[in-house]
Amino acid sequence: MFLSRHTNPFISSYSGAGALILIGMVWMAITVTGWTLIFVGLSHPLQPIDTADEMSLEGTTYYVGFTLSSLGIGDPVPVTPAAKLLTVIASLNGMLIITLVVTYALSVIGAVIAQRALAYRIYLVGGQEGEFRSRFSSMDAYRSWLGQITAKLIPLTEQRLAYPILDSYVGHDRRFSIRAQLGNLGLALNRECHFRELDSREDREIIELLNVLKRYTCISGLADPDLEVRFQELKARRNALI
Repeated sequence: MFLSRHTNPFISSYSGAGALILIGMVWMAITVTGWTLIFVGLSHPLQPIDTADEMSLEGTTYYVGFTLSSLGIGDPVPVTPAAKLLTVIASLNGMLIITLVVTYALSVIGAVIAQRALAYRIYLVGGQEGEFRSRFSSMDAYRSWLGQITAKLIPLTEQRLAYPILDSYVGHDRRFSIRAQLGNLGLALNRECHFRELDSREDREIIELLNVLKRYTCISGLADPDLEVRFQELKARRNALI
């Protein structure tokens, strides 16, 4: 699921949307399979409307699919009290699953948009050249901007933990790539730490952002090759200066 910048651009451009569609289809397939097995386990629960024959497995699956989608076109009908009750429950379950799939998809899309918006905001300040401090007329303005970035990055970090599928959305336009722009910002902040000692009060915004960046890149089970490579490059540069 986790793709790096070296992945084929065509594949990675559609991997996120493809994974999201696949998740929805898997949820629906599991639900249809479960309800089909429940109806198959009953004794003569369904009957075609125009014959007295017992429903086949294909017919039962057809009935479950239309019931879960709340369409219910009326070809097969439940003939036992248990089947009628289960039909009502299955219909409600279908509406719940559809709502969950749509809600999950909208949440993921919203998080992707927020990530790209933050990446572009960082890029506009200094993400292209990797220099941020010199873009501000005063240290106070710089610290204020870092505080704003931290405030926006905290919920994105928790969203990344809640929705691992977000790592499937790999942007090859560096202006909108959260990985690339956080990598640039992290390198700049670490360079600043290397050349001067940070004060816990005056440099509170820098320290807080570094802590959030560390959590973003070190969430258990979520590998981020781009940022890891960048921080390894920074470590190598530090060693070369010593």
